[in-house]
Amino acid sequence: MKKLSIFFFFWGIVLTSYATHLKGGYIRVARTSTPGLTYSITVYLLMAAAEGQSSINVCTGENGQTITASRQARQLLSQGAVSLNTYQAQYTYATPNTFTVSVALENRGDNISNFNAINTPFYIQTTFSANVTNTTPTFNDAIGTYVASTWQTFNGDFRATDTEGDSLVYRISKSKTTRTTSCTGEVISSYLYPNEVTREGTFRVDSRTGSLAWNAPTKIGYYSFVVIVEEWRNGVRISESQYETTLPVGDFGGTPIQVPPFEVPDNPSGIITGVDHLETNKLILVPSIAHTRINVIWQGKTTLPIVFQLIDMTGKVLAEYQSLGLSSLHEHSFDTTQLSAGTYLVRINADRVATGKFIKQ
Repeated sequence: MKKLSIFFFFWGIVLTSYATHLKGGYIRVARTSTPGLTYSITVYLLMAAAEGQSSINVCTGENGQTITASRQARQLLSQGAVSLNTYQAQYTYATPNTFTVSVALENRGDNISNFNAINTPFYIQTTFSANVTNTTPTFNDAIGTYVASTWQTFNGDFRATDTEGDSLVYRISKSKTTRTTSCTGEVISSYLYPNEVTREGTFRVDSRTGSLAWNAPTKIGYYSFVVIVEEWRNGVRISESQYETTLPVGDFGGTPIQVPPFEVPDNPSGIITGVDHLETNKLILVPSIAHTRINVIWQGKTTLPIVFQLIDMTGKVLAEYQSLGLSSLHEHSFDTTQLSAGTYLVRINADRVATGKFIKQ
């Protein structure tokens, strides 16, 4: 009973702290006309139970165009401490293209522990391709109810569902904000990942399952972070949805665990793939024509550490990553934004050497 009393007392503090503030949210986009480019845009925002405006402005991602989304529903979560507010609008795009739908709001909470939240607007976005008929993924509503305890491993389910059954891949990212009304976002300059605040433990999301583990928080507070889900179809990324949430951390007792060494969770293995089943001794590069990132998957026959190398056509090693995990499946992502257009190689050094080729555009 003592642990439960502490829990509900802590939620009382949460309710007071979020009296006028956003906790998180994401944007879901669905095409409603075929043929045609009319889309339903749904914005889910986690707020205080009694708060929230009746409408919000949404940037469509087309020529700076904004529309008004009206609130359609409000669902109380976490003993009434938080509400999930649903806003919706429709928009018809002029031509098929890739668009980033975004929402920026001023009333972000100012008591965030891992960055300076004062005068830092809340910002979320979803990028999608209108060249295919698609609905972007839907996240788990329970995310808004999560609370972590100090010196205990936190596990959260960030798994999303997809209407068309496309491959979903997850990664951790930093919270964003916006400085202008131009509908563009940028990473918060003072942002620290939750475990960077005390530089203890690990903070990871499983790229295939969306299961997030913080092992383990050691300081009471409110920690904001982003989980991104990428949607892949036939080896092509067709959407990227950003879910931001704020996780309260309290002290609920229990036997303290041994916190592992600190690791920066800056997408350390860059796990981005649209492939679910691999054969043994196989190297896969996704996509074959890269713009910002090349994603590498190696399925071997032995459980050995391996080395990933990004190489130009002269044989020069441009980047290298060593995977120390004792697994037959290894994944890594190289940033290709600074590469010149042309052909490049990825080489794997394990129990054998394997080389793959991709084109940078």
